[in-house]
Amino acid sequence: MATHTLDELLTLHEPNTHEFRVLLKATAFEGGPGGALLDVRMTVDLGWDTYDREIVIFQLFHCPPDVRGEGPEGGLIEGKRVRIEARLDDALAREHFAGADAEAVAARLLELSESDPQHVLLETESWFALTVTQALDLPPDAPSEASLREGYRTTWADAPTVSR
Repeated sequence: MATHTLDELLTLHEPNTHEFRVLLKATAFEGGPGGALLDVRMTVDLGWDTYDREIVIFQLFHCPPDVRGEGPEGGLIEGKRVRIEARLDDALAREHFAGADAEAVAARLLELSESDPQHVLLETESWFALTVTQALDLPPDAPSEASLREGYRTTWADAPTVSR
């Protein structure tokens, strides 16, 4: 899967049009033969309060408790930033990103965030949470490039397709 790494603010919205900002960390793209299967992903960082509202309370990104796998969900550390890796609905991926690449996905999402923040590609329910993690604190003697994350996977992470 080809990945494009970045660090840009992105506006997403709930189905009721409430907008919120996240930090777009990466986009990923994998195309199947003849565009039959596209796997389009984004990785976003959000603050604890946004996570609490979007995932815990409103169960957005198709993330109700019954799809959350084993992991420290109850043990996520309140106040720490949360990272979500999410996959775009398959039909929307085919419609909007056939023939694209990871960089084009990022460019399109950022452009829509400025020009049309209510676009369906920026709606939380167009995306399926695959993993929800937080960075763990490392000992002072850990290499500077080292990182470790803990969290949970959803059942969507193992699904061959995702569709709303």
